[in-house]
Formats: sequence, structure tokens, C-alpha cells
Amino acid sequence: MASMATILRRKLHDNRHFLIQTRLFSLESSSHDTKTTSRIEKILIANRGEIACRIMRTAKRLGIRTVAVYSDADRDSLHVKSADEAVHIGPPPARLSYLNGSAIVEAAIRTGAQVSIQTLRFGF
Repeated sequence: MASMATILRRKLHDNRHFLIQTRLFSLESSSHDTKTTSRIEKILIANRGEIACRIMRTAKRLGIRTVAVYSDADRDSLHVKSADEAVHIGPPPARLSYLNGSAIVEAAIRTGAQVSIQTLRFGF
């Protein structure tokens, strides 16, 4: 299995820095002299609002299908309408929907998403 890692250095508003390490995994199968690498075709975005919309726009430009998750309160939100697929994950309180890890994983499995993206936001 081959992996590709990217480390991003971000500057916070108070001049401190933090590092984000992202790692994308791809499966390689080798049969004799031929190697094929699988391509990411579908991602689940476990977030909402502007962040989710930006990720979806970029994914669509790259030809990657998107899956949004939503609670009852966000049923008609832009991130739900922008996604290729949307999965209901629970009631309005975040702890019962967006922060419910098992609901997010179940949604990814049900839709066949290869990657689940959650964003960490520091001060914005």
C-alpha cells in the first residue's frame, strides 16, 4: 500500500503556527509488470456551511462526487443542495448528528464514499 502525506503550516492570528498533516491512501495492486492505482471517486464531507460548500466545489472541479450529511435543522441548507448525494444523520443538536461518529461512518459506508473529510477550524 502506498501513501502520500502532505504537511501544511498555518499561521494563527496570534503569530503561533500549527501543522496539519493530511494523508491520502491509495491501494495498489500489482500483477506481474502492471501497476494500477485506484482513484478517489467519492468523498463524504462531515461538515456544513461555507467550509463544506468550498470542499464540494473543489471536489467537483477535480471530478470527485460528493456526499453531504445533514441534521433535521439543515435539511434545506446550501451544502445539502450542492452535494451529489445527501444523507440524514440525526436531529438538530450537533452531539446527536454531526458529532456522532458512528452515524458519519455508517453514512460513508452506505454511500460508498472512499474518504470522509472533517475540518478542524482554529479561530475562524
